[in-house]
Amino acid sequence: MLITPMTAAELKPITLAVEQPVTPGERYRCAMHPEVVGNKGAICPKCGMPLSSLVRVSGDAGLVGMRRYTIKAQVETDAPLEVDQEVQAHLRLTSITTGQPVTLDDLREVHTRKIHLLLNDGSLIDYHHIHPTPSTIPGRYDFSFTPKMPGPYRVWADLQPVATDVQEFAMALILADSHAAPLQREPDRLTTSVNGLHYTLAFDRPLKTGEPALGTLCVTRGDGNGFDQLEPVMGAFAHIVAFREDRTTALHIHPEIARPLAASDRGGPDLHFRFYAVKPGFYRLFVQVQRDGVQEFASFAVNVALGPMPPGSEKNNCSSGKSSPTVFHYGIRTTQITLPKRRTGTAYRREDDGDSSRQTSRGVCRQPEQGDRRQT
Repeated sequence: MLITPMTAAELKPITLAVEQPVTPGERYRCAMHPEVVGNKGAICPKCGMPLSSLVRVSGDAGLVGMRRYTIKAQVETDAPLEVDQEVQAHLRLTSITTGQPVTLDDLREVHTRKIHLLLNDGSLIDYHHIHPTPSTIPGRYDFSFTPKMPGPYRVWADLQPVATDVQEFAMALILADSHAAPLQREPDRLTTSVNGLHYTLAFDRPLKTGEPALGTLCVTRGDGNGFDQLEPVMGAFAHIVAFREDRTTALHIHPEIARPLAASDRGGPDLHFRFYAVKPGFYRLFVQVQRDGVQEFASFAVNVALGPMPPGSEKNNCSSGKSSPTVFHYGIRTTQITLPKRRTGTAYRREDDGDSSRQTSRGVCRQPEQGDRRQT
């Protein structure tokens, strides 16, 4: 079954004013880009995901011009972060409006999981994709990881609440008693090799903000022949995540597929995806694949030039309610991190992420530099 891209006539912004009602069952939107509306199953031109969220009159008006956010994330650790030492961590999800815990029943399954945690250090070198497990405490989800770099780690909880059917990122900071390694910005680096496989990225146009680009990931063996034995991982042949230099911007991308994948399916050598960013600058990009039952990560560097700015990009939206930084139309929510009372010494208060110009006091939303905006 082929899924054809949306036509120009189908690409309309969401306008759900009372005097312009939308009949349920007729139009669907992209969960990652809710301003994209069309027929069910059509492809979002920004991320390549099929339109699957029903456009509803009730409660949708708040999505016009800005993203809706409903969930706050906090992370506790049993010990300070240390390089090459596994640490036990606990994610807490709560409703911003009610303060009640967010349970798995409140979330939709997306790519075989209800919670995707994206972790990265301040240098954007060490990336982890983790799925926490629910604990006996409502709204608390446990996980562990082993940091390979010094300094604090940021956590993006990738969620899709049942109530809104819209993807949102709840962000938290895992503090450390050490400085992060400095971020090294690079020119475009579109090729890399991992364990004998060679990965190459190509785009159909220069990367600019506000302009979707068609991308191709080509996977080849050491002898130059295409590798076509990629195994499904979380319902796709690859998961692509990009982190911007501001350390508060993440993109989660999936290759386009024509049907749900079975465990026996194999993919490659070419995977096609769509890249869309609303902030210019340097991005570290990671491709996650699986072969022979083992997951592997390939790292790239891309630079996005300034292009057209999408409507609504000047909206403000801060999750903590303690300050009002300028955030992008596809903003992620900065939330405080807490630690057990016995673990609140000076060693846990460093939040610089390797960038001394962005240090703040603990538990308060950062005030971004002039023009700083955030996106998912």
